Amino acid sequence: MKKTLTLAAVALISASALAQTVTSANVVGYIKAETQDGLQLMSSPFGPASINDLSLTNGVGGFTADIADNIHVYVPGSGYQNYYYLGYTGDPAYDYKWVDGSFNIITNVMPGSTAFWYRSRAGGTVTNLFAGDVPMEASNDVVIAEGLQLISWPYTADMDINSVGLTNGLGGFTADVADNIHVYIPGSGYQNYYYLGYTGDPNYDYKWVDGSFNIATNPIPPNSGFWYRCRKTGGFTWTMNKPYLND
Repeated sequence: MKKTLTLAAVALISASALAQTVTSANVVGYIKAETQDGLQLMSSPFGPASINDLSLTNGVGGFTADIADNIHVYVPGSGYQNYYYLGYTGDPAYDYKWVDGSFNIITNVMPGSTAFWYRSRAGGTVTNLFAGDVPMEASNDVVIAEGLQLISWPYTADMDINSVGLTNGLGGFTADVADNIHVYIPGSGYQNYYYLGYTGDPNYDYKWVDGSFNIATNPIPPNSGFWYRCRKTGGFTWTMNKPYLND
């Protein structure tokens, strides 16, 4: 899945009254993501937002889920929330909307750290556009629950899992006792990593490695989600620090 990253800055608007100045700022960005025919893990770095607020409207539409593009949002402990894309319907209230199985327009707000499965029925490569407010906060706290969950990097920049402070999980010298990250690659399966924690070797302390004990260096793009398996009792909070500065 190929991505092109662009940020568009929107004007700063200021107003003053009675010697008091009020300034508001909004930075809007967009990401072009090429989806392949079939199933892939995706996410939006813009949020919190509803799927219908992300301009995700270049897919295959249809009046039933079995012929239209689908989105599947995993909810730990309860399974998947499933949506499909209508495309053009002839009814302005429903044109180019995502709906659930009861034909309700999706309004659920997803945090910027939410990942989801996207099933494309285009038969080839399609360029989709994600648009929304660029996260401006210095950091973002994400609760990692014990067990398996789908999460993502909520910023418009590549993620290096060994430089983003993801060091609060359970470490170990084998994948079956440590926290794991599973990155899905369409057409080839999963890239799997596990967390070492403290090893006594400064070169490996608190690093993520693959099954051959190589330190993970492949970046995770901003439009990609991944599975996180937490083996730490009670889970933990991951503080994601923003990798770029505000202008």
